[in-house]
Amino acid sequence: MPEGLPDYKYTKFIKMFNNFFQTGQMTSTYKAVFLRALTDIGKYGRDDLIGKQWVDHRGDEIRMDLDFIAVRLAKYYWDMEIAFRLRHIPEKMANPKRPLDDNRMIELIRRETKKLVNEGVIEPGKPPTLALLASPSMKEIRKKVTKHVMVEVLQHLPKNMPDLYTRVRGRNQILLDPDIVTNSDI
Repeated sequence: MPEGLPDYKYTKFIKMFNNFFQTGQMTSTYKAVFLRALTDIGKYGRDDLIGKQWVDHRGDEIRMDLDFIAVRLAKYYWDMEIAFRLRHIPEKMANPKRPLDDNRMIELIRRETKKLVNEGVIEPGKPPTLALLASPSMKEIRKKVTKHVMVEVLQHLPKNMPDLYTRVRGRNQILLDPDIVTNSDI
């Protein structure tokens, strides 16, 4: 158990974690990559944290811009796409009313890869780094990931996880309980 986290909160977070993987309408790769992206918040307070400009700790909340998560979501999906050439979900399995599936992220990555290779920004067969994705020149990619992937990911999270995060309506931000971040530098 993380140091300083009360037993009841630790148990509550473990239950939310299990619930996250057992329910909801997201494909399982979105779930795993989304949680992996969130784990980097544990590095908050370190000078080498890429995207630290999007995380702000004020009193009893941590405010995080979705760019922080979008950079990581894009990076981790990009890594998988380069390594494994991800497959699309067959169209007959996708929900035509709310097509939240890997196809959207895969197509975005494939389109942006061609563009970045043609511009000489990345080498063929190599994904961009976190630092590159967090740079000002990649703002449009972050916007696309946020608009086309992140917003839907947040809409499809199980609704019974209120202690994990709170969405700031009208802004691309979420609020986190500092108790889930175990970095002692906060």
